[in-house]
Amino acid sequence: MLAINKADLLSEAVIAEKLQELEQAYPFCFTCSISSTLGTGIDILLTEIKKRLPAGPQYFPDDMITDAPERFFCKELIREKAFELTQKEIPYAVAVEIEEFREAEPVFIRAVIHVERHSQKVIIIGSHGKKLKEIGTRSRLEIEKHLGCRVFLELFVRVTKDWSKDPKSLKELGYR
Repeated sequence: MLAINKADLLSEAVIAEKLQELEQAYPFCFTCSISSTLGTGIDILLTEIKKRLPAGPQYFPDDMITDAPERFFCKELIREKAFELTQKEIPYAVAVEIEEFREAEPVFIRAVIHVERHSQKVIIIGSHGKKLKEIGTRSRLEIEKHLGCRVFLELFVRVTKDWSKDPKSLKELGYR
């Protein structure tokens, strides 16, 4: 199968020429052009992919969306809110570690937001702790939706110098 991406940046004539050239060079069973920006051609491509996939056994129940543990989702939701609320102020060198997760009602979660520099810590905390409070509030609401129960979320910010470049730190924070 062949899909030419970024079709919105090319003319129809150029796309047709490229497809013809590649179809002559390789025996594709299907070709198309797509644009993720405009959303064109994607449905057709997915339909063609599904047609060709073999049916297999169902490994998980219909209502199970992932095999990742709840802690993983909680830390990713916190990390997402940190990115959303700091936007371009901090680089993506932010990791979240769940230090404690108790499943009683309400669920208790103690998490640490790791940054690489003191200046990043200041940005995450914000003036008078307002940014960290907002990160916590938005994260808690999302986690409550995900878990379907009340949550008590306790957040801390820690500088872990150059954690993203240190194999030991990466492993400790759950990255490979």
